[in-house]
Amino acid sequence: MTSDQLLAKLRRFVARCGSQNKAAAEIGVSRSFLSYVLRGRKAPGPQVLKAIGMTRRVHRSVDYVSKRP
Repeated sequence: MTSDQLLAKLRRFVARCGSQNKAAAEIGVSRSFLSYVLRGRKAPGPQVLKAIGMTRRVHRSVDYVSKRP
């Protein structure tokens, strides 16, 4: 899922709650934190992700590049 898709899902959650204040209270975060997440200024934490049925999975990759110019 892309960041845009995740934010769209979070916006739908907020809409179902009726307001950012109510959504933040249900999630257990401050309204200002939720606002930052919705604007893409902060990454959603575990509580926010859990509220929308998501979790974070980190993938690491290794790239090999030549030392020669």
